[in-house]
Amino acid sequence: AYNGWWGPWSAVTDAVTTLTAASASASAELGGMVNAVGTATASTSGKMGLEATGMSVASPPPEPVAPIGANSSSMSAEKAVFEDTPIFTLGRGVFGFDPASVWVWEGRSLSVNVTRAEGSFGSVNVSVSSVEGSAKAPTDFYTVANQVLEFGPGVVTRAVVVTATDNQVMRHPLPNLVFSLYLHNATGGALLSVNTSSVNVTIRDDETCGNGELDLDNNELCDDGNQANGDGCTMNCTVEANYTCFPKSASRPAPVCTRCGDGVEIAEAGEQCDDGNLIAGDGCSPTCQFEDICLAGEFGTNPPGRKPCSKCPLDQYQPERRQTACVSCAPGSFTAAEGSTSAA
Repeated sequence: AYNGWWGPWSAVTDAVTTLTAASASASAELGGMVNAVGTATASTSGKMGLEATGMSVASPPPEPVAPIGANSSSMSAEKAVFEDTPIFTLGRGVFGFDPASVWVWEGRSLSVNVTRAEGSFGSVNVSVSSVEGSAKAPTDFYTVANQVLEFGPGVVTRAVVVTATDNQVMRHPLPNLVFSLYLHNATGGALLSVNTSSVNVTIRDDETCGNGELDLDNNELCDDGNQANGDGCTMNCTVEANYTCFPKSASRPAPVCTRCGDGVEIAEAGEQCDDGNLIAGDGCSPTCQFEDICLAGEFGTNPPGRKPCSKCPLDQYQPERRQTACVSCAPGSFTAAEGSTSAA
């Protein structure tokens, strides 16, 4: 009786177990289909969104995996840099020069910066080369050929050194010479800037002393248009003792160097007079200042027109300094007052 009861019950439980397993399998399969549809929908939506903006669709690089012994904080920094970078650079950066134009004195060297913008994820390289313009290599500068600049993770600036030669020739008034540097062969997924991947380098002539143009950038204190000593401005364009030098200007067509006693009175140099000597007591002092002399409109009985002075009387005038008498007015002319410097 026991065996007869258990046999039918065993068949029922086996059927229930089979049915439960089948249901679980179907549920799993259905869940997988739902997940697959959701993933496909999300992928298609993302792709359509990128295509609508005109951007190319590219999978982001895999998460960086720190090698054994690597600093996990540096890997986290790389990840943060990548996540904040526009997708089109892939976080690798865009190379360009900064600033866009530079200059260097001939015979000297200059560091030109290459920058990495819009991301600094991973290690990338870029090459730098030079190309001739009006400046020729090696006469005017030393060639830069395929110099590789290496940028490690997080590095955003490197420099390339250029050197201009000194040809010992004054090119004035010819223009300064120019050559260019350009970037190429960016590696590791980095790009080149459209606007700043090349830079013009101007070579300034340092043989400017003696060309008549005051060049403060080249440490000139004077430039009188020659390279002779003894005329107030030395062959190295420094001011000689007791001289004052002035560059050319709108009111002065040529540069001039002057000193008291040379017979040329220059008010800009602080001279009140210059009688061509450095003798005291003759009316013009050794520092080119007036010495007790009678001014215009006056006369003095002590030669040469020194104090005590008297004003010219009516109908007489004196336009000059240091005079011992006044000039009488011509017939029909007169002066308006005593001390006149001209007749009316």
